[in-house]
Amino acid sequence: MTHPPQQVKTFKENLKRTFLTHSLVPVFELMILVFVIILAVGGYFIADKNQETGRAVAGIMGDTIARYELFLEELCEIPNLVDPMTSLTKRQRMVSMLYRCSVECGYDAELYILDEEANVCLSTNEAVSGNLRGEKEKKWKILKKLEEKEASDICFFVNSVGSDRKLYIGRKAGREGEQKGYVVLTLDSGEFLELLSGHTQRNVVIDEDGWVFASDSYNFTDAVGRLDRELPDREGFFTFGGGFYYLTRSRVGPGVFTVCTVTDFSDSVTILTSVFLTALLVLAVVFVLAVMSAERMASRSTADIITMNEALKQVVGGNLDAYLDIRSSTEFENIGACYNEMLDSLKHQIAANRELAETVAYAQVKQLESQFNSHFLFNTLDNIRFMCKIDGDMAEFMTLSLSELLRYNTSNANEKVTVEEDLKHIGTYLDIIKVRFGERFDYEIRAEEEILECLMPKLLLQPVIENSIKYGFGDRESLSLRVHGFFEDGVLRFVCQDNGVGISPELLERICHNLTLPENESPHLGLYNVHRRLRLVYGEEYGIQVESGDGVIVRVSLPCERE
Repeated sequence: MTHPPQQVKTFKENLKRTFLTHSLVPVFELMILVFVIILAVGGYFIADKNQETGRAVAGIMGDTIARYELFLEELCEIPNLVDPMTSLTKRQRMVSMLYRCSVECGYDAELYILDEEANVCLSTNEAVSGNLRGEKEKKWKILKKLEEKEASDICFFVNSVGSDRKLYIGRKAGREGEQKGYVVLTLDSGEFLELLSGHTQRNVVIDEDGWVFASDSYNFTDAVGRLDRELPDREGFFTFGGGFYYLTRSRVGPGVFTVCTVTDFSDSVTILTSVFLTALLVLAVVFVLAVMSAERMASRSTADIITMNEALKQVVGGNLDAYLDIRSSTEFENIGACYNEMLDSLKHQIAANRELAETVAYAQVKQLESQFNSHFLFNTLDNIRFMCKIDGDMAEFMTLSLSELLRYNTSNANEKVTVEEDLKHIGTYLDIIKVRFGERFDYEIRAEEEILECLMPKLLLQPVIENSIKYGFGDRESLSLRVHGFFEDGVLRFVCQDNGVGISPELLERICHNLTLPENESPHLGLYNVHRRLRLVYGEEYGIQVESGDGVIVRVSLPCERE
């Protein structure tokens, strides 16, 4: 799978991007880092303070409950505690113990002593008296719980429904041989309101079923008095009613209550959001100003580079007079001076190389022409030798024809002749071959009228035709040769085709490969010399192509030149 090339940006764009990247990006990253640190530190302090408040509230409530549990144990040590006829002294003693306990913990409680029939024997609340059996299913459910407990077990019951919210702490009373009954303490939820409201956080005390026992804020309480269901079950940050909060849950003592401590940091979020948006606005303004400044700076800094780039483009386009005159700085001035010296040296070198190449090419062409001459001469004399044995007159005719061809090759000082003239002498050569082979050989030369006045190197097609005759017969009885010249797409083309034995694929591959080499690696000179001669004279886009099928086809191409 190929990937599209990556677009290369200009030096000016890279410089501007580098300036913006190294100036604005660190500012933006620093701003983000500051806000992250503020959020992290602020969140840590919010969570820590919230947990500290929750633990403090839960600790005080737990200590209060624990102190009253201890009070119950001390109270149950008094002999004949359950007695409807308790003396005044004994009553004062118990009330004094209750008062001392409430002073120690700071929260008042009501004391009730009941017999097994739920009759009130002692009450610090004058509103509660008589028999409480009918209240077992309502507020005094603690009596039912106490009936199921052991003598020394302390039982709790929380009444969080309605306005009379109380915590009931009870224990069975009465020693062996004494009247049995119950001792119950009640703590009103109002006792803890000051504790809950003495903090910047909001505190909500709930029982095991989620009912609100005491609270300093009713924002988190639903219509029936339960903790709102939208509050999360776990600790952490949350949103509620469009605000932002942090919640901590703290268990109280034996698990009777859970203190939900909530910190409202909505105002802080609003302030931080305003500051962040303001910072973004300022950064946007700074970015616009920085882009404008970077554009001006990059334009000034890259003006000389752009000048040098344009000069190099002109040199690539062939203009070697694109000199530089830079005086903005010492470095660029030195570069410009070195560049100008390079141009002078390059022009001098090009002139020297051109002269040398022309000299070498002329020498190579002359060498190839001499090879053509000797190659043609040897083949023709060989043919005359055979004809002398067959027919003397024909040998004389061939000798005269050969002398005419030699005069054609040596008498003309020009290296190029017209197509018409060269094809005429090729016909003379083929007439000689026709005399030798008789009916076994025939040929045809066709040329379009428009190419007859075009110029071409002398004897260019001669080696091609010689190869066709030399190798085309093979074991065949006859050979037919066709030469066709025409004009196509501004190029002069010749097609030499025979119906001979052809060329094997392996040999054809070697011939075609040899044509691509700068020097001939084959013992055969004809085709390579034609191809090399065309390339030296006209350029790499011209030459010959060799194909083999039912015979051999040689295609020759060269530019169309006229006198």
